[in-house]
Amino acid sequence: MEDIIITLDNPNVTNTESVISGPPGPQGPPGPQGPKGDTGATGATGPQGPQGETGATGATGATGPQGPKGDTGATGPQGPKGETGEQGPKGDTSTITVGTVTTLPAGSDATVVNAGTSTDAIFNFGIPKGDTSTYTLPPATSSTLGGVIVGDGLTVQSDGTIATNTFSTQEWTALWA
Repeated sequence: MEDIIITLDNPNVTNTESVISGPPGPQGPPGPQGPKGDTGATGATGPQGPQGETGATGATGATGPQGPKGDTGATGPQGPKGETGEQGPKGDTSTITVGTVTTLPAGSDATVVNAGTSTDAIFNFGIPKGDTSTYTLPPATSSTLGGVIVGDGLTVQSDGTIATNTFSTQEWTALWA
């Protein structure tokens, strides 16, 4: 058994120390909480803990402004030929009709205007007037391709071949006389 020493702090009592021996009594109720103490010194950093689980994906933020256009990259290789598609439905029947043909001044550009619709076209043509100069075929020589005049005793066949007429000796003599 331990001795219990009780110290009294009372000015009316002359003996301020007494020794009481006996078994300890029951524990009393807890006293009121004392005032908060000063913060102690920071302790050493402990070892790193294990990797935590990945959290949920957050909400998508607002779209930022579009950046400037970048340089065009190199053209990639041509891809493989695709499969032939199904034949489409039969289209509407269309017509093409020649409308007007107008002579335009020389040197103008030729024109074609559709005065109808995309399925019933009426084409109006504008054709510039051609050059009005004349052309004279040069006479043929041994080195120049040109025109020839068919004289007596010769004929031009339907295919353009020049042939001699068949004459008797008297006809030749008369021809050259």
